[in-house]
Amino acid sequence: MTKKKHLYEVDLMRCFFMFGVVLNHVASTFAAALGNKATPAGRFLVSTHLILHFPRFGFMFITGLVLFLGYWGRPEKQNWPVFWKKRYIGSGIPYLFWNGLFLAFLLLTSGSFSWNKWLTGWLEAISKGSQFYFSPPSCA
Repeated sequence: MTKKKHLYEVDLMRCFFMFGVVLNHVASTFAAALGNKATPAGRFLVSTHLILHFPRFGFMFITGLVLFLGYWGRPEKQNWPVFWKKRYIGSGIPYLFWNGLFLAFLLLTSGSFSWNKWLTGWLEAISKGSQFYFSPPSCA
């Protein structure tokens, strides 16, 4: 079997999309901290924040493309239970852990920590996936 050619273009696109995702999160943090969004600067920030949603979709596409190219034409690597186990352990466990830790930190710093609040908040965070994401309100 011959080794597949490394596609440096895909690496460039991954870097581009990762930078865009980080920029989106930075803009979300700034927009959440901004008190009055009705100012010209606030409107500009909220409107440009919406533009920054495309890197998320591009990053997911590139990730799927890289996985597809890695497994394409290699039947010896197509052990799907092993594939999914690796993905769930590599992504799922950190996702559950960091959601729980971040929620505990927020509850502790607000002075309202209780195990019941933490568990219900954690279950909502992992089921919806939008607990710590800012959605901009209207500027009116």
